[in-house]
Amino acid sequence: MRVICKRTLREFWEKHSNSQSGLLLWYQRISDSKFQNLNDLRQVFPSADLVGNFTVFKDNCKNDEWFKNS
Repeated sequence: MRVICKRTLREFWEKHSNSQSGLLLWYQRISDSKFQNLNDLRQVFPSADLVGNFTVFKDNCKNDEWFKNS
């Protein structure tokens, strides 16, 4: 799996500095992994889902305010 653009993550955490550590950890786990299929991915990220050709992740943490205010 690859992240399309780390720059987008960086731009987000520059606006929301308390998101940086979580996004970097997520990025590292995704970049270092060798998931073979969606079931493998869901072992680590249960909220992962397929939307067309893309994998999306829903973050259920308290910081949903980031997305409402971005």
